[in-house]
Amino acid sequence: SAGSINHKILGDLQEQIGGAYHVDVLGKKVPGGLLSGQSAVNTHQIRTLVGNSEIQSVAGKTTVSAQTGVDIKTTTGNIDISAIAGNVDINGLLILLN
Repeated sequence: SAGSINHKILGDLQEQIGGAYHVDVLGKKVPGGLLSGQSAVNTHQIRTLVGNSEIQSVAGKTTVSAQTGVDIKTTTGNIDISAIAGNVDINGLLILLN
């Protein structure tokens, strides 16, 4: 599509892809686009208004990487990190605890 696409789905959406899935988000600003204000600041945003979000690799590894930093934040509750059958390795130039 040369323009914007907006899907409003009142029920559930499930995708099953037999091969690999790859998305390139270029972050170009589109005149008259669907997103404005704070939503247009993030090139890629996933937001859950009610309930939980989960990223899971059933067989394999999940990697999160970024050029300038990664923020993990909660406004209420805990952040749990578990390595059931392995070690937890934390590497950094300086590791600050509280």
